[in-house]
Amino acid sequence: SKACAIIFASGRRGSASLWEVMRMTLYEKLSLAIAALTLIVDIVSALFNR
Repeated sequence: SKACAIIFASGRRGSASLWEVMRMTLYEKLSLAIAALTLIVDIVSALFNR
């Protein structure tokens, strides 16, 4: 799904420096939150569309 693709894409990059690791971790948290929201919206929509 879209959410899984976002999580997969965000976890695929390697990081060189400590700053890059910290920034990437923040980006991953943000991506994870967006993916979770997307997933929740998908589930709620599916429930209401039954």
